[in-house]
Amino acid sequence: MTAPTRRAHFLEAADAITRLQDEMDEEIRTEYGEPDRDTEVEGAATRRMAAMLREQADAPADPGRAGDAS
Repeated sequence: MTAPTRRAHFLEAADAITRLQDEMDEEIRTEYGEPDRDTEVEGAATRRMAAMLREQADAPADPGRAGDAS
């Protein structure tokens, strides 16, 4: 996989995760008013996962990992 393709895949996944979390947050606010503590923690973890994917998008590929070879 080329570096630009790899980067695009990571960014696409991060954007999708963030979009879905935003949708879930809105559904919870609509249905329950405000999220409870557990829901906030789960949302924060999901957003951190998306942030990590964005970080990976800008990191050099590790040629020793499957799928990272160019």
